[in-house]
Amino acid sequence: MRIFRIFEGANDVLRMFIALTGIQKAGNDLRGLQKALKNPLGNMGVILAEGTKRVGRSVGVGGTDLRPFVASELQNASKQCAESMDMFSKTIESLLMKHGKGIVERQFQLARVADSAIDIYTMAAVLSRATRASQRGLPSANHELLMAQIWCQEASNRVHRNINRIHSGSFKEHYQRLGQVARNAILEQYCRSKKMHRFHRLVGVSNRGVLACDNSSASWLSSKSHNQQRWLSASAQRKPKERTVAAPTVNTSFMANLFRGEIEPLQVFPFPDALKPEQKEMIGSLIDPVTKFFEGYDPVMAEKNGGPDEATFQSMWEMGLMGMQAPEEYGGLALPNTGYARMGELVGSVDLGLAVVFGAHQSIGWKGVLLYGTEEQKRKYLPKVVTGGTIACFCLTEPSSGSDAGSIRSRAVKSADGSHYVLNGSKIWISGGGLADIFTVFAQTEITDPKTGQKRDKVTAFIVERGFEGVTSGPPEDKMGIKCSNTAEVYFDDVKIPAENVLGGEGNGFKVAMNILNNGRFGMSGTLAGTMSHCIRKAAEHATTRVQFGQKIENFGNVQEKLARMAMHQYVSQSMGYMISGNMDAGHTDYHLEAAISKIFSSEAAWYVCDEAIQILGGNGFMKSSGLEKFLRDIRIYRIFEGANDILRLFVTLTGIQYAGSHLKELQRAFKNPTANLGLIFQEGSRRAVRSIGYGGTDLSTFVVDPLKESAALCADSIDRFSKTIEALLIKHGKGIVDQQFLLIRLADSAIDIYAMSCVLSRASKAVRENKPSAEHELLMAKAWCVEANDRVRINIRRVNNGVFLKNYDTMSAIAKNICAQQGIVQSNPVGIE
Repeated sequence: MRIFRIFEGANDVLRMFIALTGIQKAGNDLRGLQKALKNPLGNMGVILAEGTKRVGRSVGVGGTDLRPFVASELQNASKQCAESMDMFSKTIESLLMKHGKGIVERQFQLARVADSAIDIYTMAAVLSRATRASQRGLPSANHELLMAQIWCQEASNRVHRNINRIHSGSFKEHYQRLGQVARNAILEQYCRSKKMHRFHRLVGVSNRGVLACDNSSASWLSSKSHNQQRWLSASAQRKPKERTVAAPTVNTSFMANLFRGEIEPLQVFPFPDALKPEQKEMIGSLIDPVTKFFEGYDPVMAEKNGGPDEATFQSMWEMGLMGMQAPEEYGGLALPNTGYARMGELVGSVDLGLAVVFGAHQSIGWKGVLLYGTEEQKRKYLPKVVTGGTIACFCLTEPSSGSDAGSIRSRAVKSADGSHYVLNGSKIWISGGGLADIFTVFAQTEITDPKTGQKRDKVTAFIVERGFEGVTSGPPEDKMGIKCSNTAEVYFDDVKIPAENVLGGEGNGFKVAMNILNNGRFGMSGTLAGTMSHCIRKAAEHATTRVQFGQKIENFGNVQEKLARMAMHQYVSQSMGYMISGNMDAGHTDYHLEAAISKIFSSEAAWYVCDEAIQILGGNGFMKSSGLEKFLRDIRIYRIFEGANDILRLFVTLTGIQYAGSHLKELQRAFKNPTANLGLIFQEGSRRAVRSIGYGGTDLSTFVVDPLKESAALCADSIDRFSKTIEALLIKHGKGIVDQQFLLIRLADSAIDIYAMSCVLSRASKAVRENKPSAEHELLMAKAWCVEANDRVRINIRRVNNGVFLKNYDTMSAIAKNICAQQGIVQSNPVGIE
């Protein structure tokens, strides 16, 4: 399917073809009118008709009317399409008059013109088809009417956004930033190709620099460099307050507090730097040997063989790569979380299948023993899995339970004397399941409540050895990607497990599983940031050498926009990963929401970046020789395993709302005894009062450098809109909010965007304060990201509160139910031939 966006005209080129061909036709008509005005007496009819049309439209009358062509149920949808048409045609004319032939160079605008044209044509097409279904009384008519209505609602909104961006001065400046971000990414690739050993200062939008390079250095020569250095130096002198870890009396999670309208900056501002000098030195000492190790590694051969060969495994054990975070007393490298993330970046830039081998073994495989094991369990098992050549794996998923971990059916029955358990059940899609000798297994056990004496099932975690009789595994699964990683079903038939192999206490298995997953999710951001970095290098290399239409494609605005967005997605993912790992290393424990957000964002960002890299390379990207198609196949699983993104979105929102709800209940209880709680009531009342009249909102300006004040204001605006909406929805729905998944998903997306903005604002500010060579480039990316992220938050919050969109969600629900009832597409073929 992927090739269909490339062959018979790459989609990006076809977008330009649509926009420019249409504009050329409009230009011819406009020239005809201009000629008529030169001879007004001979062309009075043309002039009068055009003048009347323009005057009418300028006062809101005389616009396009599609109502005579559609069914009565589609009158409102046809109006939405007609309004889009009028906005579109008016915009085309204004662009022609403003730019003339120069419009061909405005690719940022042309791409939005093309997208608007596509949306308008699709609206017209579905209106026509649904009308015919209604007029002919087809069985699928009502279903088709529903789909046409909802499509026109969303498509017309997209047209409005695209047209507004074409005319917006702030977005014009935004596109200039995107262009410069892309040029900086290309410069980085150029410097790498010249084997330069360090990054050099990259310019901002205002610069008109010239690159001067030799084999060891590059510098930007600019008449404005002195002024830039001046504010960079001034910013660097303003040192942020020293980071301290407060006593954990309250939840210090930035995102958890955000849900209740409070800012807890401890885990975001300033950007964490928790590593000790000796830790930095150790991590740095690993970079060269690990990089050289991967230079001799063949990911294609590993995929063909279904895994690394013995020599590769042996090297990984010897280098300590299979026990990076294990304490030294058990043979590990004792790397901090930040070090693990850095190593993950290196692995992710080479082979995501191998990254799964690493991660399944140590991030979740033996992580439970490290986090919850007794001293005896650690002494017995950690040396084996760290240096002894023994693979570990994590066994949670079952045929009947995926994301719903509490519904597992594997059962462990305790013996009468309490000395052992007998385990029966099976686990599916276990990474390393066919190779592992040590398993962390989760099963239902009967637990007696010590207070009531009642018995009920609760999940318990166990350490299981393959040597225990009754443990077997199936053949390797035939997967779409990560074929280098063994994935198999594991069976447990009357397996006798010693009671001392209970992990984390009887009945605590669900908590053990969730904490293992939460503790390991941060690593995905680092790994996938490495993957994205590789994809961006491949795309930039191609853009700087590929010539089309007489020039290198790096000069095309469409390619620049792609490269810029790719770079920003990598920057955000990397920032999230190191933000969380730094906080974990600093001793913070309230990071579960942030870890889930980083997993969601980085897995989706990596897919986007790799897909766009393939698009830039065109047919070359579709070939196996590029290596990108393998990365795309491998990336896809990251949106599914260790918590499917859809479930994690609900986890983020519902966990945050639960925290906000607990504080709202506290306020409600305070009102029942106002005399004893005047302080709390006055504080909350004052905060709500000033916010209701537009004052007292969030202020992040003190946490960022001067060039990011406006971007910080955009993030603060998003925070205020978000927290206000959370409280309103809690009051409106109460516990019923759990069933409002259309709303919850949009709140999760808003939370993800807000956390992303906060991370890049913090990181870019740190780059400026430390006068890093990439500081100006990071400022560009932070500014560009905040503009678009704030725009998305506004859209999502508006949809949560908009009656039209709430009705749209009901319509979507009806469409989905129709599809499920039909077990597929409901409508008949439009030509009537089934």
